[in-house]
Formats: sequence, structure tokens, C-alpha cells
Amino acid sequence: MSINHIAFSTRKPSKKRCGDASFSAEMEVSGENIVLLIVADGVSKAPKDWLASESVVDFVTEEIQKSKKSLPDALAEAIEVANRRIWLGVEDTFGMLTTLSLVLYHPEKEKLYWCNIGDSRIFGLKLTDWIQLSTDDSTSTPYKENGKLKLQNGAPVMLSVLTRAIGSDDELKVNIQEVPSNEYIAIALASDGFYELSGFNSYATSLASSADMEKEAQQIQSRINSEIQDDASFAVLRLPGNLNFDLRKYLTENKGSTNIPTGVLDVLEKEIRQSIIAKDDEYLKMLLDFMSTTDLYYSKPKMIEILELMIAHKSQLVQNMTLLIRKI
Repeated sequence: MSINHIAFSTRKPSKKRCGDASFSAEMEVSGENIVLLIVADGVSKAPKDWLASESVVDFVTEEIQKSKKSLPDALAEAIEVANRRIWLGVEDTFGMLTTLSLVLYHPEKEKLYWCNIGDSRIFGLKLTDWIQLSTDDSTSTPYKENGKLKLQNGAPVMLSVLTRAIGSDDELKVNIQEVPSNEYIAIALASDGFYELSGFNSYATSLASSADMEKEAQQIQSRINSEIQDDASFAVLRLPGNLNFDLRKYLTENKGSTNIPTGVLDVLEKEIRQSIIAKDDEYLKMLLDFMSTTDLYYSKPKMIEILELMIAHKSQLVQNMTLLIRKI
């Protein structure tokens, strides 16, 4: 089973420090192997937004790894402790606020545990649609300038104001949600600076379906650099694909297609390796052609690893793979 995940934060170009923080890692909690994703968006109107977001990520990961409780209880306690530590002050800084979106994935139980505080969001990918799972802790309020209501085209200008945030209350109530992981192809977490981008769905889907998430994340960050109006954070977890997916049938019926079926990546690598070992060059060529047509590549080290397998089994398509590697 392959688990793929990544997280990144991009600073608004006009700011000196990024007020967002993000995290993704595989770890052991209460003796169980899990994947943890976090996105935090420090409130810029409060002190040191960057310290608030960085601290809540550090505190949550630190606390959860120490816990001996069940996963939902460990998660709730870690968030509550992190909130209290922010509220009590960090590095002599008081009054800091930050959002927190967090997802814990338990592969063996095929379950997702999540919690959202503030207006960062958690999404689940079903087929081709991203569905918002979390509910924003925010409300709209009229914007005033020098005590006067500001109007635009005769209507009041409205501002979104957080109704709940990490650091706002020392007795923050934490609710952990639980859903089956097999209902989703991927899970994503995003701060408002990312989900408000016009290309959010495209960026999220391309990253969730990428064979080389690190490279795709770098390209996305480069593209959004001139577009973002705020610090932007994103974390994504691609859940294990359907290993019973009939890729041979799909490629036979969709020759030349540039569509990449979501969740096919785990199957693709398995099929490539099996066709090399079985010396099924006809099917292997079909697979490599599919990669070339769709510009679908694994990381360079993985591609070289597959090439070495082809050489070891004296495949007739070594040159085809070499040409693919040169494109990376």
C-alpha cells in the first residue's frame, strides 16, 4: 500500500514572514501508525501570526506523540493543550490567534479523524469533486472606517470575522469527527489564502493525482506566487488507490487519452513492475506510452529504479524509459 502526502506554505510576497504553517508526516501515536496533516493560519491582526501558526503545529505534534490514549482522545487532548499554551503566551508574546485544520489518517482501520477551528478548511475528493467537510467558524460583520460604515455601490462592505480560534479561550471545546477513509480518493487542508484562489480545484486535483507530489507542489507554488493575496497553505493526502482497477482494460478502451484516472497511480507502478518481470513488452509499451501522453512521471530516483529493473530483466523498452527520464 502506498501513502502519498505533502504540505507547503507560501508567503505573500509583500510580507517578511509567512503567517501560515503546514505539516504532513507519518508517525506512531499510541502504538499505531498514522499519517498526520495540519494547516494553521495565524491571524495577522493579532501579534506575531507566524509564531502563532508555527507554535500550534509544534505543540500539537509534540503532544500527540506523547499520548497513550485512543486516537480520538489523544487528538482532542493535544489540540486542547496546544490551545492553552498559545493562550498562556509563547516567547513572552500574548494574544496570538491562529486557525487550525487537522486530519489524522489510520491506514489499518481505514478511518479519518479530523478537527477544524477557524476558517481554514478540510476537503474530501469524491470522483472529480472536492467536498468541503468542515464548517467555518466565522461570521460576517459590516466594515467601519473611522467609526463610519463603509459602502460600496450603496451596499455595506462586509468582513469575515472568526468566531473561534486557537488562543482565543483557555477552555476551547474540541470535537473530533470520524469518517471512513474509503469514501474519499484524497483529503486536503487549505488556508483561506489557498482555497480562495481561482484555480483552487485545479491545483488541488493536480497535486492529489500527481505521481511526484514534491515536484508538482514546487510548480504550483511558483504559479500562485503572483496571484496570492494572502499567505497560502495546503496539505494533501492521497488515499490508497483501488488495486483492483483494471488498467489494461482502461488503456485498451481509451487509447491516446490524456485523462488520468484519479487513484490509478498505485496500480500503474504495480502494473509496470509486473509487466517488466513477465516480459510483457506489449503491455509495458502501452503503460509507458500512457505516461508519455499524459506527462505522468514518478520522481527521478523511482524512474531510475524502474529503469534498472528493466535492464536487469533485459526489456526491449529500455530506450523508451530512458527517453521518459530525460523529460523530467
